[in-house]
Amino acid sequence: MHQCEIMVKDMADSRRVNLLIQQKKLKENQPVGDSKPDAANESFSSTIVSRHFWPPFKGEEVELHENLRGMYDDFSRGYSALKAPRSLEWKTQLGFVELEIEIGGVTREFSVTPSLATVLLHFKDNKTRSVEELCDLMKVESGEEKVVKSYISYWVGHGVIEESTPGHYSQVKVLTTEVEKRSSSAVVVDAGDAENVQKAKEAELAAEMKIYESYIVGMLRNFSTLPVDRIHDMLKMFVSTGEHKYDKKIGDLQLFLNQLCAEEKIETDGVSFSLPKNS
Repeated sequence: MHQCEIMVKDMADSRRVNLLIQQKKLKENQPVGDSKPDAANESFSSTIVSRHFWPPFKGEEVELHENLRGMYDDFSRGYSALKAPRSLEWKTQLGFVELEIEIGGVTREFSVTPSLATVLLHFKDNKTRSVEELCDLMKVESGEEKVVKSYISYWVGHGVIEESTPGHYSQVKVLTTEVEKRSSSAVVVDAGDAENVQKAKEAELAAEMKIYESYIVGMLRNFSTLPVDRIHDMLKMFVSTGEHKYDKKIGDLQLFLNQLCAEEKIETDGVSFSLPKNS
């Protein structure tokens, strides 16, 4: 229980640190993350956790786009000024970036991981990219190209980029609206491809829920076994404020837990969830 109390304290401390850094930036009349002229309306907040009291954070770390990296560095400087000599070690595979994309007069908003945002920002720099180029820019090791391909597939699936020539991708010239995207999905279902549409929906939900995975693993490490309703209530307590507070339906959580079971990250007896015996 002591470990769980520290996790809750980390969340409260993070909110306080975020507020202090934001206030300092406002006094300096410089928004957090203002390392670029076009970043004046950006904001940045973080969750700062105690290394030894949280489970290991899994996932692929990549080299972030310089616009994002500048925001991380700005926050690190603010943190070091408050907490010297402490420093931050970023887990770039976690978190969310709010993007507003405008193409051809159509605007859409996305909440995605820093890795997905990095891919799209590289297309802003250069309208056409190959998988190999993106691997080099994001410092993805040889043989791990599937990681970058999965990021590309996300944006292709949302109609933001397209394959212009085999192995090369570019930004679309016309961005579809959400209504048009849903209509297109309906056509696919009528064509008998409902399974693929369902998989796409599950993948999108998993991306939205990814930030909560470490909380779930931490709960199961502390309490051994928990039913879905307890996990649901504890997530609402741990992530109760902030831009990405937990506000999912219990059915969404159940689907995500089932996916974690399929990936063998957790297991279930049909009623409660726990960590695998060998973890």
